[in-house]
Amino acid sequence: VSSFTADKTTFTCDDVGDNTVTLTAVDASGNTSTEQITVTVVDNLAPTITVSHDDDTLYLDANGQATLDLSSVASATDNCTLSSFTADQTTFTCDNLGDNTVTLTAEDASGNTSTETITVYVLDTTAPVVNVRNITVYLDRTGNVSITPDDLIENATDNCGISGSSIDVSDFDCDNVGDNNVTVSVTDASGNVGTATAVVTVLDTLPPRITSNLGDRTVSVDPQTCSYQLLDYTDSIIVTDNCPGQLTISQVPAAGTELYAGDNVRVKVEVQDAFGNSDSVVFNVNVVDDAAPEVVCSDDTITVNANNPHGYIVSETDSTVFTPQVTDCSDFSLLNDFNNTNSLVGDTLPVGTTQIVWTATDIYGNQSQCSYVVVVNQWASLSELGSDVLVYPNPAGSYVIVKLQGEDVEGQVQLISLSGKVMKVRPINGNVNRIDLSDVSAGVYVLRIVTGNRTVTVRVAKQ
Repeated sequence: VSSFTADKTTFTCDDVGDNTVTLTAVDASGNTSTEQITVTVVDNLAPTITVSHDDDTLYLDANGQATLDLSSVASATDNCTLSSFTADQTTFTCDNLGDNTVTLTAEDASGNTSTETITVYVLDTTAPVVNVRNITVYLDRTGNVSITPDDLIENATDNCGISGSSIDVSDFDCDNVGDNNVTVSVTDASGNVGTATAVVTVLDTLPPRITSNLGDRTVSVDPQTCSYQLLDYTDSIIVTDNCPGQLTISQVPAAGTELYAGDNVRVKVEVQDAFGNSDSVVFNVNVVDDAAPEVVCSDDTITVNANNPHGYIVSETDSTVFTPQVTDCSDFSLLNDFNNTNSLVGDTLPVGTTQIVWTATDIYGNQSQCSYVVVVNQWASLSELGSDVLVYPNPAGSYVIVKLQGEDVEGQVQLISLSGKVMKVRPINGNVNRIDLSDVSAGVYVLRIVTGNRTVTVRVAKQ
């Protein structure tokens, strides 16, 4: 045999499988013989996986998802053809937070496989988004108010969901009246915190409360001043308020205001807190005079001489003597029991002794009395003056006549007031003497007639 050959002795990945090979034998004479055989080429080498790093960190996006880029963590090679290189998980969600074991598989065309595992750490670093609303709250009767995060959160979103919320201030009192900035924090399961600031306006709209026994009342004027000074009623109330720090108490009319009998005044005591809330108590003060009038008669006994045959006619000038002085803090009426009027002027008091009682009654029914005795002496008739002296008219008007009997009568006539003042002196001129009274005031006077060693006096009433 000069040669023995095969038509194919070298095989590659392209020859994987059954291959027909022809064998040829040649002798020296050139005779040949052939035979065919089947050569089966097998690839039993698994691919090689190369891991650049065996752990990787993925960050969830705003939608709560993350995707593993296989080429960034490993590569695979094969002696022939690599048909696939896969990972059993490449998509991650919020459910995969933390460590995740991922299996990498490489397979060649012959079905040879190899695997590797890596750790993928999934993180959520996206903070929640929170939208807040501004609110107004009102202090209660204790001066406090509390809020919760839900009062301020309009809405909150997160890629993996909200686990909790909080606020930096939840309790407010009187010191917080006005606008307050409150920080709202929202936390997700990974501890990411989203914040926003809301304005909480705290108001106090509750008025103070007044407790008092103040009610309508009747008071009396001071008899000495005939007035009443309004009291300070601000001390007569008890005030409670949810924010009692700054309370202003006022009274209208003010304490010390002068009031007088007959006044009926509406008094208002008001309390206002620092925030303009107020409460008040209103009552009426009725001012009366409960003191009896002061009635003063001029004397206990008044003695006069009759100025006419029937007694004594009281003239206007006598009013200061016969009419008492009355002082009172209110209007009053004055009556006497002689004629049941307020004056004796024009009345005739009889000769003898008469008791007169005066009664003063004010508009509140208070009464006082005084009294005196009037002694009226007998009318001085001609027989009393003497048959030679006559005085008329009496009561007189603008003049009085003194008529004397006898011849060559000399002397003088004196007109004297009851206080003893000599008002006129006129010489006697004949038997009939006219005494001018036109220039003297109405009243009672003493007419003194002096002749020789004789003096006659008689009271004359000037009207």
